[in-house]
Amino acid sequence: MYPIDSGASSHMSNRKDWFETVSPHAVPITVANKEQLLSHGKGTVNIHVSDSVNRISEVLYIPGLATNLLSVSNLVHKGYDVLFSSDGASITLAGGCQLTGNVIATGSNHKGMYRLDVNSSNAMYTSSEESAKLWHRRLGHLNANSMQILKNRNKGINYNGSLTEQCIPCLQGKFAKKPFPKSQSKSSKVLELIHSDLCGPMSTHSWGGALYLLTFTDDFSRKTFGYLLKAKSEVFVKFLEFKHLVENQTGERIKVLRSDNGREYVNTDMLTYLKDNGIVHQTTVPYNPQQNGVSERANRTIIEKARSMLKDSNLPLAYWGEAVNTAIYLKNRVPTQALQNRIPEELWTKKKVNLSHLRVFGCEAHVLVPKEKRLKLDSKTQNCIFVGYATESKGYRLIDPQNPRVIIIARDVAFIEEKPLVPSKPISPSSEFPPQKVHIDLNHEEPVSRPQFQSQPSTSVCTDTSSVSEQTSDLDVSATPEVSSNASIPEPSSMVPAPQPEPSVVPTPQPERRYPSRNRHPPQRYEENLYMTTDLEPETYKEVTDHPQKENWLEAMKAEYDSLQKHGTWILVDRPTDRKTTKCKWVYKIKKDTSGNITKYKARLVAKGFTQVAGVDYGETFSPVARLSSVRLLFAYAAHHGLQVDHCDVETAFLNGDLDEEIYMEQPEGFSKDPKGKVCLLKKALYGLKQAPRQWNAKVCEAMQKLSLKQTANEHCLYYKREGADLLIVAVFVDDFFVVSNNENMKNDFKDQLKKAFIVKDLGTCKDCLGMRVEHRGDKISLDQTKYIEKLVEKFGMTEAIPVLTPLEPGLKLTVIGKNEENAEVPYQELIGSLMYIAICTRPDIAHTVSYLSQFNAHYGEVHWKAAKRVLRYLKGTKDLRLNFSVNAEFLPNAYVDADYGPTSRGGRKLDETRDKYGKACRRLHRAHNEYVLLLAEATECERALRGAALPALHEQQRRSGEATATSW
Repeated sequence: MYPIDSGASSHMSNRKDWFETVSPHAVPITVANKEQLLSHGKGTVNIHVSDSVNRISEVLYIPGLATNLLSVSNLVHKGYDVLFSSDGASITLAGGCQLTGNVIATGSNHKGMYRLDVNSSNAMYTSSEESAKLWHRRLGHLNANSMQILKNRNKGINYNGSLTEQCIPCLQGKFAKKPFPKSQSKSSKVLELIHSDLCGPMSTHSWGGALYLLTFTDDFSRKTFGYLLKAKSEVFVKFLEFKHLVENQTGERIKVLRSDNGREYVNTDMLTYLKDNGIVHQTTVPYNPQQNGVSERANRTIIEKARSMLKDSNLPLAYWGEAVNTAIYLKNRVPTQALQNRIPEELWTKKKVNLSHLRVFGCEAHVLVPKEKRLKLDSKTQNCIFVGYATESKGYRLIDPQNPRVIIIARDVAFIEEKPLVPSKPISPSSEFPPQKVHIDLNHEEPVSRPQFQSQPSTSVCTDTSSVSEQTSDLDVSATPEVSSNASIPEPSSMVPAPQPEPSVVPTPQPERRYPSRNRHPPQRYEENLYMTTDLEPETYKEVTDHPQKENWLEAMKAEYDSLQKHGTWILVDRPTDRKTTKCKWVYKIKKDTSGNITKYKARLVAKGFTQVAGVDYGETFSPVARLSSVRLLFAYAAHHGLQVDHCDVETAFLNGDLDEEIYMEQPEGFSKDPKGKVCLLKKALYGLKQAPRQWNAKVCEAMQKLSLKQTANEHCLYYKREGADLLIVAVFVDDFFVVSNNENMKNDFKDQLKKAFIVKDLGTCKDCLGMRVEHRGDKISLDQTKYIEKLVEKFGMTEAIPVLTPLEPGLKLTVIGKNEENAEVPYQELIGSLMYIAICTRPDIAHTVSYLSQFNAHYGEVHWKAAKRVLRYLKGTKDLRLNFSVNAEFLPNAYVDADYGPTSRGGRKLDETRDKYGKACRRLHRAHNEYVLLLAEATECERALRGAALPALHEQQRRSGEATATSW
C-alpha cells in the first residue's frame, strides 16, 4: 500500500529491501500523532505501476514508519500534476519518474485515503540481479530454469535478469547429484498410484523428537505428503491418516501403493489392511531402490532444498523438520520436469498457485505485538526467525530467538530478508532427548541406495508424533497491513483428515516417555496466546476492508443486513437526548462441514449488550435450552425404533423476538444511511441484547402451541405431539430443532408449518449436533467428537504429544497448592471446561477424571496441569471412540452404582458414581458424581446407602423420557 499524501514533505518508505540504492541520511520526521521518527537513509526505489517499472528518487528510509508515503509536494516540485477526484487520483505529465504518456500513474479512493495503484503481488522490489537472487532463496534455492518458468506463469513473481553468481548454499546442499531412472508409470488421475518411502534415522532429533520422515507422493500430480515420526512402527497409523485425508479431499480411492520391502511396509497389519481395502501393494526388488524412482527423486529434491536452506540460514540442524516442511511446501509449488514443467499443486487442486507470499527461510521477521500485550514504551514488534508456512491457517511459522522452543503462528509480519537471525541462546535437542545411534549425516550427501529425506505435503504440516516438549504458540497478531509486508498469506489447507472407521478395539498408543520436568516461560506478552490457534476470521470491520477474502465477507455482511431489514429490526430515528445508545459490532465466522471444508462465510451484527442498563433496557433474561442428556436420549430413542433424527435450523432466530423495552442503537459500520444524528430504534431482539434469548424462547413456545405441540413438564425445550399411535418429538437448542417421528407425513407437516412461522433451513438427516458428529448407519446411530478433540489438541499445543492408555495416572493423589503459592500460569480452568463438555456429550469414560480434576479449579499447580494434559493425551489416542445407539427389544431404565474412598485424603468423604442407561440402546447415557460426607467405617454400608443415592439421577431420566414416550410405538 502506498498512500498519496498531500501533507508529506518527502517520499518515505519503511522497507529497506525495496531500495535500489540507499545512502546515509538522518533527519527527524514528525508524523501525524506528533511522534518524532529518525530517517536512516535516502535512496531510490523501483515501483511497479501497470506494466512499467518506475524509479522514484529521494525516498527517505524510516524503519518505524507505519506506512509508505508518496509526497504530493515532492511530485509537484519535480513538474508533475496530481489531480484528486471522488473517483480517485491521477499523476500526469512526463518527467523525473522516467514514465511516458500523459497519465503516468493512478490512485484509488479508499475511504478518503488515496492509494497509488500498484501491482498487488509485489509493489516494490530491488534491482534485477538482487531480486533474482532473492527469489532464488525464497523458492528454496530453485534452479534457474524452473525460476524462469514460474516467472512466466505466476503473477506473484516479479524480477528481471538472471542469477549471475554461484550460490554457495547450493554448492553445499546440492553438489554431486546422481541421476535417477525415469518412472515408467503413466497414471491418468490422482491416487491411481502412490509412491512411499521411509527415511532415517536422521543425525539429530527434530524439536519434537522425530528421527524419521515418511513420505507419500501421488504419481499423477507428483504432489508430496510427509509425516515426521519418532519410530518406524508409526508408519501404518500415518498411512491410515494419509489415506483418509486424500480420499476425502479428492473423492478418489488409492489403488496402488509402491514401496520398498522394509518391515514397516511388509507386516501383518499393513498387508491385511491393503488386502481388505483392495489396494495393490507393489514392492521393489531388495537392494534396488531405483525401482522406486519417484520417491528417490522426490527425496533428493527435498534434501537438497532443506540442506541448502539450513546452510543459508545458519540455523542448527535441529530445525531439519522445519526445513523439510518448507522444502516440501515449495516442491509442490514449482514446475516439475516429469510433468512437462507443470506444477503439482495446480494439478492436485486444479487452481493456479500464487507465490507472492514466499519469503527467505531463516530470515529476520518482525511481528507486531498487540498494544494490550505491551507497555507504553515497549517496542511495538518482536524479533523472530521465519521457519516456514502454516498450512492449517493463514500465517507464517516463526520462532522467538530468545525462546526457540516456542513456535509462533502470525498473520502479519514484516521481513528483513538480507540476513538470517540466529537464535541468541544455545539450543540443542540433545538435552531433551537421549542420544541414539544414527545413520544419516545431514551435513553430507548419502549414497543413492538410501535417501536421507522424504517429501512432505504442502497441505499437511509434517506431523511430528513426539512428546509435548515441543510447545507451540499460535500467536494471532493483529498487525495493520502497513506494518506487515505486502505479501498475500498462503491459503489454509482445505484438507482435513476424514473420519476413520469405527474401531473395534481401542488403539494401542506408545508407552509414555518420561523426561525431567522443567519450567518453561515464554515471553509474558505471549502467555495468553500460547495455546490459542490463529483465527482465520477478521475481528473488526476494518480488518475486512483489507482481508484477502474481502468480497466474500462483504457479501456475507450484505446478506445479514438485508435479512435485518426484511425482519423490520429497526427504524431510523433522531438521536435521543435523554438516553444512552447501545453500540453494535460485526462478528465474522467461517462455517465448515464435518470434513473441515468451508461452506459459508457468515457475518452477524450483534449489539453490545454489556452497555445495557438493568431495569431500563432490559428485565428478565433467563432462557432455557434442551439438556444435552435429553438430546442424547432423543437419539437413543430414535435408534431404538429404527428412526432418523432430522435437523432444522432457524435463520436469524433472535430477530423473531419482539422487544418490550425502548432501545436505541448506533448504525452498523458500512451501512450508515443517514449518519447525521440518526440512530436505530430497535423493534426486534437483536443478537447480543440481554433479553434476546428469552424473547426468542417465548416466540418458540408460542409457535409450538399453535402447532399443537405440548411442552414436557420436566424439560422445557422438549415438545411432543400425539395422534393415536403416531408420535412427534422435538428438542430445541436455541435455533436448532431436532425432530423425530414414527410418521414421515407427520414430521414433514411439522417442518412445513415451522417454515411458515420462521425462516427455516431444513438440513435433512442430522449430521452435526452441538459439536457432535452424528452418523446414521442402518439400524445404528452414533455420536462422536473426533473433530472437536482434534481442535482441542491443536489449541493446547498437544499435536506432538504421545497418547496414553488411561486418562488418570494410577495411584495419583493430588492436593491443593498452599495458600501462599500462586496458581500456575497455565489455562487450567479453560482446559477443564473443554474436557467437561466432552465428558458430558460423548465420553463418560473421562467423567470421573474430569470431576476429580475440577476440584482444583481454584488452586492448581504444574502437577495439576500435567494431569489435565494427560486426559487430552488419552483423548488424542482414542478420539474415534463414539456412543452407539442401536435397535433393541427392550427400552427400560437400568442404574448402576459403586463407591470409592477416592484418591483424596479428606477424612470420611466418599465418592459415589451413578450410571443409568436405557436397555442396550444407550451406553452410559448419564453419569453423575456426588460427594457425601459419610461417617461409615465399612464400604458395604456405604454401598447400601448409595443405592438410594442413585435414585435421583435415575428418576430424572425417567421423568424426561416418560412423559413423551409413555405410549410404545
